[in-house]
Amino acid sequence: MADNNLKSTTMNKEQQDEQTAKTIWHDALQNSTKPLTWGICFRSIKAISNGTSFHVDKMKSVISIICLSGLQLYRVVILPDNSKKSIVYENVKLENIVPVIDQVITHASKYQPAEFHKIPNMQDRMAV
Repeated sequence: MADNNLKSTTMNKEQQDEQTAKTIWHDALQNSTKPLTWGICFRSIKAISNGTSFHVDKMKSVISIICLSGLQLYRVVILPDNSKKSIVYENVKLENIVPVIDQVITHASKYQPAEFHKIPNMQDRMAV
C-alpha cells in the first residue's frame, strides 16, 4: 500500500512539474518573439522540478526557470557551457522572464562564456 502512495505522490509531482513548465512556456516564453532569436535547442526542452530548462545555442548555456513555491515569482538560472559559475536572478515575475533572459543574451554575445562575469550589471548577480 505504501508503494502505491509513493507512486501516486511521484506521479502527482511529475504532473505538477509538467504543468509548471507548460505555464512558463505558454504564459511567458511563447508570448514573445524574442526567444526565437536565442537559438533555443528545442530537443533540449524539459520539465524539471518546479520549472523548465533548455539549451540556448546563441549563448551556449543552459537556462533553467524555477517557480518559487507558488509565489508567482521565478528563479532564472543561466549556466554557460564549460563554466562553473552561473548567472542567477531571484524573484522574477512571469512577465519579466523574457526581458531578463534577453538582456543577458544580448550582452553575452559580446563575451566568451568564461568572461560572462564582465557583462555590465551582472557582477552582483553571479553565483557559484
